[in-house]
Parts: sequence; structure tokens; C-alpha cells
Amino acid sequence: MTEKDLIQPYANTLAVGRKSETIDAVWMRNSTDSTITEAIAPFWFTGPENSLRSTLCSAIARANERAFISSSYLSEPTVIQAVSSAVERGVRTYLLLDTAGFEEVLANPVARPLHGRALIRERKTRGMDVALVDWHLPSKWGMVMACSLDLTLSATEGGWGVELDGEQIDEMQRHMTHEFWSTKGTREVLATEEVSQPPLVAEAPFVLKPLLNGDFICRSQHSTEGHDASSEDAFLTMKKWTHICNSLSSQQSVALKGQLVEFAENSKISVFSNPEQHQPFTGAFAHSNASVLLAMGKKAFIAGWDRSAESDWGSLLMLNDDQDAAAKVWIEKHVKGAHWIGNDQLTIGDISDEILWNGRRMTVSEVQSIDLKTITLEEMPDSQETLESFKPTFELPMEELARSCNVTWNVQPPTLALSTPQDSLHLDWENAKNVLNDRLSALDQANQPPKIALFGRKIKALQTKLDNAMESVGTLRTVKALIKMKDEVEGLTQNILTNAKAMDEAEAEAEIEKAKEVQMKKHQSNVTKAEKTVTNLQKKLKSLQDEQKALTKQVAKSKKEEEKKRIKADLETLERTTSSVEIDLAKATQESTATFAFKPPKANTSNKKNSGHLFVREKDGQLLPLNVPAEDLPETGELYVVNEQRWLGIQRWSQIEIAKKEAKRLKAQLAVMEGNS
Repeated sequence: MTEKDLIQPYANTLAVGRKSETIDAVWMRNSTDSTITEAIAPFWFTGPENSLRSTLCSAIARANERAFISSSYLSEPTVIQAVSSAVERGVRTYLLLDTAGFEEVLANPVARPLHGRALIRERKTRGMDVALVDWHLPSKWGMVMACSLDLTLSATEGGWGVELDGEQIDEMQRHMTHEFWSTKGTREVLATEEVSQPPLVAEAPFVLKPLLNGDFICRSQHSTEGHDASSEDAFLTMKKWTHICNSLSSQQSVALKGQLVEFAENSKISVFSNPEQHQPFTGAFAHSNASVLLAMGKKAFIAGWDRSAESDWGSLLMLNDDQDAAAKVWIEKHVKGAHWIGNDQLTIGDISDEILWNGRRMTVSEVQSIDLKTITLEEMPDSQETLESFKPTFELPMEELARSCNVTWNVQPPTLALSTPQDSLHLDWENAKNVLNDRLSALDQANQPPKIALFGRKIKALQTKLDNAMESVGTLRTVKALIKMKDEVEGLTQNILTNAKAMDEAEAEAEIEKAKEVQMKKHQSNVTKAEKTVTNLQKKLKSLQDEQKALTKQVAKSKKEEEKKRIKADLETLERTTSSVEIDLAKATQESTATFAFKPPKANTSNKKNSGHLFVREKDGQLLPLNVPAEDLPETGELYVVNEQRWLGIQRWSQIEIAKKEAKRLKAQLAVMEGNS
């Protein structure tokens, strides 16, 4: 097995150019952006330079007879000083403040010169931010504002005010008079002693007529059927808007005569303060200082000065030509110096700076990388080349952008974990082979070398068959071969056990013959020994008999009693000895003439050879207790099961051709084993 033949995961890389890729609706930072704070008369702004405060204070300083200020607060010291100076000059001063501003100005020591000398009235609801001076005189002056007259005038940029012309002042004075005298249930201060406990406002000195829109001021709440105001008609008949500055507003419509009028959709240029609050498009620009709500076409309108309006664009002031011209200069400066430029479509290659896209700020890098990790194919490829040529489908990352992207991945065929259980077919085959191996091992023990040379050739021939069978068991794969091997092993069982039985019988007969020979030799030895004993005893007996005869003669010749007694005693002793010798001689004579009688040896159970094994003691014991598997084993690889699905696991590409056929036969899918190495 070569390293190249192993089926292993393949690592691949693909470089994807993204310069031509387009992205929709994107804000791109303008590298030439600028901060625009300078005033363009008659537009004035809050912030460090505070042109609005200076212009307002100068106008109040020029007041001759009347001054009117409507605001949420009046706490900016310079403005209070200017109003106090006007009061001291005898200028009739009217202050209309929201509740919080009303209470604050009464408690503010700086505003004390105004107490009892200016009419200070409370407004419970939000209202217009307006300043008017001498509106009844030719020297009239007025300004609408989108800011509060507090310390934010100097600290915060974004507030603005626009000076009004005489006709605009006349209309605005009617609206402010109506608002001033239509307040009910609020408080006012006319005298110093009222500061601590302001009384409720007095009744209006005249009957208020319904307020209608006019030539310059168009407010949704005063737009009614049956009354055609020039300002309304100019707005409604506007077919094309050239510039829209929406500032922070997300609204682009206004309600007039009960109908909602969309006006910003067809604008050529749109300017916003915060790009994150608006969808980008070609013609959209964003500048953080673009705080004025402007709608410009043949006529120009400004909004945002009426906090009581029903919407951001609910109250409109139509600009005169000078105001229109200044507004165009202002808005074009913010377009030219925009911090962000909108685009409907933009290629990544055209992005040169930071972008704001789908609510995320990001920069475009040169190169990015994504790792698709390991991709497992659904089917086994035909070759290593097929595996290497695999190209995955993927989505390029959109949370980060780059001019090119290196995509890396590992691809692998269907892969099985090492812990995947094998198909039961393998266990069936293992059990069958174990039965064969157990029987062959038992037969190998039974087929021992013979003690009788006659059986040597037969034993050797049987052993050769045994060795071949034991070697072949491990290679069994087909049911046909298994059945054939089963028959062969059962045949070997019969042959070996029959031969073993014959050997046992021959060896038993040889043992008997050997026992006879041993017993015969012992018998002959005993006869020879007995014959010698007979000869010796015969000699001894003759000697004893001769001695007995001599003593008998002595007794007859002896005349002394004592001598006779002694001789008789000796004769008695000699007779006993002779009798004993005669007995021994008779026994020895019998032994010397005895015939041979073979005595078969007793069986020795401890040394008896086992002529078979347990399986031959049972009925049909020579038959193998083997269950034949239902299918052939795969010719290559091994079978596994995952969720009742069979898988044929392989390791090498060289197995593919055979494995495909086997997988089809076994109704399995092909896979490689995890960690194949």
C-alpha cells in the first residue's frame, strides 16, 4: 500500500477576485469631507462661533417698541442680558416658554430684571421657536429657530435659525399671536410679586379667528378643505425636487388637507445628518452638520422650527429668493464636503475608503481568508483526481470585504468514525470461522504422531490436509466456499477419528504382546531359579538324611542314658530341619515344573489415550454446529451500519472498482474510515 493509494482528505485553496463584485445601497466615506460651521446669511447656527446668538442679540438690541420670544427655555446669559436691556429701554417684551423654561426663568437670578417688566407666559405644550422684533414697524425683524435659547447655543452644533423678511414676519406674527392668546389653564407673570405664585393667564382681549395657512407658512394642523393657501399650492404642485435635506428626520412626507404627501422620493439630491438612519442611494449625501430640514425645487421650504407640528415636516416656511439662494449654497457645500456619499451600486474595486453598509461600518482590505473547514462529500469519488477537482459552493463573507479572498477547505469522501459498529454479517462469519477453527484445532490435537510406523504415512497425509484447511479458513469469503470447507472439515473429522481409533486398537494389541513377553521372561526366570533351588535342596536333604542315619546308629550303640538323651534331642532337631527342607524342595520342584499362564494387565485409566473429543460422543458429533451466513463477505473493505444504512468502508483508491460492485450487491454506500493512514 503506497501513500498515494490511501484515500485521505485533500486540502485545496481558491483565490477569488472580488474587485468587480457589486454591493447594493452603500455609504462610502468621502476622503475630502469637511466640517462646515460658517454662517450663510440669513442662516445662522449654534456652536462655538455662535452666529445665531450674535444675530439674535443684535436684533433685540435694535428693538424700539416690541420684542417677542417663543422658546422651550430662556437661560443663555447673553440672550437674557439682551432682553433685559430691551426691557430697560422700555421695549414691550413678551416671553412664551414651555413649562420647564417658564419655571426656570422665574428661578434664575440672571433673569430677575425681567420679572415684572416683561410678560412671561407659560406654555404647557410644545410650540414654535420664534423671535420677533418691532413687527408693526418698517424696521421689523424676525427669525424662526430650531434650537433652545439655553447654554446649548454655544456648546452644541446643529441648531440653526433663519431670518425672515417682512411678509414672512407678518404671517408669523399672526401665528404667534394666535398661539399666545389661545393658551388656556397656564400661568403668567406680569408683576414682580407674582413670581413666587404666578396666576393663571387672563382671557384674550378679543375673539380669536380660525388660523389658516398663508403665502409663506404652511402648517398641517391649519390645512383645511375649502381654503387654498399659496404656500400649500406651491408645495403640492411641486413635480420635481432638486435638493432635500432631511437632517436627522426619518420622515419624508407631510399631511395637507387630510392627505399624506410624499415629497422626497424623486429628489435628485438628498442630504442627511446621520447615514446610519437612512438607506443609501446614488444622490444621497450625509454630513453631521446638515441639521436644516430643507426641501428645494422651484420653491424652497424649511421645516423643523415648530415643535408642535404633527411631524418633522408638519410645519413649512416657504423661503424667499434670497433665502432660497443661501439655502442652495449651504446645501451644496454640505454635498461637496459630505462625510458620506450614497451609492445604489458600487464595485468593491471602486471602494477607496470606509463604507457603511447594512448598518455596519467597515473598510475594504486587500486580502481576506475564509476556511470552509472539512467538507464531506455525499458520494465516494472515483479517484484522487476527482476528489482534488471538487469545488465547493460557498458564499463570500459580507460582514468583511476585501479585493480578493483566499478560500481554503479540506474535502473528504463519506467518512465513518472509528466507533461505527460493524454490520452483523461480519459477526456471523466470525462465528462460522470460529466453529471451523475450533474443530480443526481439536483435530490437530487428535492427529498425533503414531507409535506404530504403519500409521505414519496416513497421519502425515491427514496433517497436510489439516494444515491447508487451517490456513484457508481466514480467507473464506463466499457462502459457497464456506459450505465446501464445512464438508471438508467434517470429512477430515471422520478420517482422523477413524484413523485414531485404529491406532488406538493397534497400540493396545502391541501393549498386550509386550506384556506377554515380559511375563514369559519372568516365568522362565522363575523356573530356572526353582530348578537350581531343587538341586541345592536335594543335596542338602541327602546330607541331612545321612546325618540322621548316623545318629540313629549311635543311639542303638549307646549304653549311657544321658548320651542317648542327648543324641535323641539332636535327632529331633534334625528331623524338624529335614521336614522343612522337604517342604521347600516340594515347593521348588512344583515351581520348576509349572506351565506359563498369561495374565492380561489391568487397564490404567490415568495413562489411557483419548481416542476422540467431546464432539464425537454426541449424536452426529462429526457434523459441525455451524450456521452459514446469508451473504458473502465483501470482496474488499468491511461493512458498517449507521441508522440502519449499510456502509462499505475502504481505505485505498485501488479498491474502488471492486468496492462499487460489492456495495451494489450488499445494498451499501461507500465510505472511508476516519483517520485512514
